[in-house]
Amino acid sequence: MNIDTKPCDVCKRRPAVYRRRDSGEKLCAYCLSRSLVKRVRRGISRSVRLRHGALVAVLALKERIVESLVLTEIVGLIEERHGGHVLILASEHALPQVMRTRLAQRIPSIYFTVKAKGKTESLSLPEIINSFAPRLRSIGFRIDAVLTPLTLSDFFEIQLQSLLMNATLTREVSPLPRVVGQSVIVHPMSNILRQDVYAYAFFKGMLDSLNNDISSSIHIVEDKCITPILKSISADLSEHHPELMFKFVETATSLPLIMTAGGSKAGLRVAQPNH
Repeated sequence: MNIDTKPCDVCKRRPAVYRRRDSGEKLCAYCLSRSLVKRVRRGISRSVRLRHGALVAVLALKERIVESLVLTEIVGLIEERHGGHVLILASEHALPQVMRTRLAQRIPSIYFTVKAKGKTESLSLPEIINSFAPRLRSIGFRIDAVLTPLTLSDFFEIQLQSLLMNATLTREVSPLPRVVGQSVIVHPMSNILRQDVYAYAFFKGMLDSLNNDISSSIHIVEDKCITPILKSISADLSEHHPELMFKFVETATSLPLIMTAGGSKAGLRVAQPNH
């Protein structure tokens, strides 16, 4: 990730260590971190207006362990500044011990039992997220927003699979916010490439403690969620043409709303890059 010790394009002082694919900016670790926090904050605020002292839950997924840890840390920083409270929601016995230990250091957790009805194979990412929805209605107290760790890369892969293989996936998970009971399910990283999230984790030292667990945990539902061909397309576009990923997800999300006359100009602003 070293960029020949050129200065950061933002602060102009520290050496650049990472090149952001969607903007071409060369960033130091500090400015990358600050930018990611800002993007997550914008991702939340464009979907839900939180009251002071709001309770925000992060949906931690074993299938997206790095993304879950990064989102939890960033949301903790944001809510600490705004008087909010953070909670972890996770599938019972699904998270590796290293992730439980790290998350439990400062943030309380609630674990649910998630089962596939009439199925023996693993749930896909959309199915995992949707399986939590009924539990939000009966949790016994109000959670203002539930944040998922899905990135732009995830939505691109889901939308592409929906287009080519399974048309129901787009309806099951969309970057748009979804009201469930008194809660709103929000995808605050839907405008962030997966590479940026991993870079944040790398420079924060998160990957060191996860080395023994990542290989066995991080892609558990990969074959169910996307084929290797779709993953290859996603990786190539995110590296060379990330703007096409933004446009693809925006268009795929907007079309159903336009066809049902349910979309508004404000509602169609999905997965737009924020610099």
